[in-house]
Amino acid sequence: MPAPIRRKINRKYKDLDLDMLIHPHTGDLVARVDDSAINGSLMSIIKTKKGEKVFNPKFGSNIHSSLFEPFHPTTSISLESQIKSTISLQEPRVRLHSVVVLGNESKNGYAVTITYSPINENRVVSLELFLERLR
Repeated sequence: MPAPIRRKINRKYKDLDLDMLIHPHTGDLVARVDDSAINGSLMSIIKTKKGEKVFNPKFGSNIHSSLFEPFHPTTSISLESQIKSTISLQEPRVRLHSVVVLGNESKNGYAVTITYSPINENRVVSLELFLERLR
């Protein structure tokens, strides 16, 4: 019996850029690829309120109510756990390593660092974003 052939699947992730930019030469919409596509998806998931997307009410997170809590280490811990669970449930293209949330009282928000590896890849990617209290 011949030995099974093992191949490494090299996936290329591609998403639509939500800025709706037009490519100057082709006239097509510009697409995000690989890390840029995953980062855009993660930011969209985190910043969208649950129920805000009409045909997909389970999409998004519940972090917005936590952003208006007083600055305290427990608020940062709560945000970390909410972000971790949201990403684990809604983004199957990543293997999450860590989420670090640091409150910045002078800027009235939270600095978030998300560290992950794309599925089937051994490299680590870091995404940094700032969550602000907006009304």
